Amino acid sequence: MWQNRAIINLFITFYALLFIALAAVTDAYIFGSGNYIRFRRPEDIWKPPFHTVLCDNYPIRIQIEADPEKVCRSFINQMKQISYD
Repeated sequence: MWQNRAIINLFITFYALLFIALAAVTDAYIFGSGNYIRFRRPEDIWKPPFHTVLCDNYPIRIQIEADPEKVCRSFINQMKQISYD
């Protein structure tokens, strides 16, 4: 009878120590090292050469340097010329 209680207490102690060790390692990993959070300078962030604009109900991708009004007008004119016969 006493032996069963001793084994149960041993398992409970083992799991408690394992949980404490896991909590300590997790805490050190998340809060202890600041190398994982890096604030980037604006020139470090890559920007794609295209962006999406909404032209009527059509999302179109245009180059960054392009004028959205001109491209949208040209796109709408091309859409009008297409006939769906």
